[in-house]
Amino acid sequence: MGGDKRTHLLAPPGANPAVGRHVVTFHTRAFGESDIERRDDGLRVTTMERTSLDLARHLRPDPLLSVIEQVLQMTGKSDDDLRAMAAPWLPRRRWVRRYLEAVDRRIAGPAAESDPEVVVGQMLDARSVVGLVRQFAIDLPGYGPARFDLAVPEIRWALEVDVFPSHDETLGIASDLRRDEAARRVDWLVDRIGRGDYENDLVVSVTQVVERYRRRRAEFTRT
Repeated sequence: MGGDKRTHLLAPPGANPAVGRHVVTFHTRAFGESDIERRDDGLRVTTMERTSLDLARHLRPDPLLSVIEQVLQMTGKSDDDLRAMAAPWLPRRRWVRRYLEAVDRRIAGPAAESDPEVVVGQMLDARSVVGLVRQFAIDLPGYGPARFDLAVPEIRWALEVDVFPSHDETLGIASDLRRDEAARRVDWLVDRIGRGDYENDLVVSVTQVVERYRRRRAEFTRT
């Protein structure tokens, strides 16, 4: 969340729960008991999902979306759960509207497993990749259960965002090759964006991936 190391407090209007240069109090009526959980040491803190809502005041749209994906992954909540948590505070609060807009921008499917996956997914969506879903589950013959980071099931096309170091190691490379071959046998085309592609030539890499997606869709249209 950047370099802000201060403790941020929520308090009703007129309350003064703490003072000090390392503490910031935000006065609002827009929180309730369901937004709060008590830690073992007695401190009352906002839930992960409520914290993501409050971050809508401070974060740009893409980092906010990445936070939302992380909250969904760690809590098991759904898009509708987040909407229900935010909706009661909507009137006249622009930050709540920004939050709901971020939830609506999500690519369908389970939560993303990394920030690069969020970034690439949004770049594909902006380039009109139609039918995109996240974390698509599939059982590959000869390999077993698998999940594609991003996929368009109707044309059997998938994209893996391989930014973790394990994908560059011998065992990781062998596993990826085995899975790609298993996917090919059932007519799935799997593209990959590696760590070097992501860090050095992301725009070029995404442009190339989109071109392969378009060729794949054209093949299915002809058949």
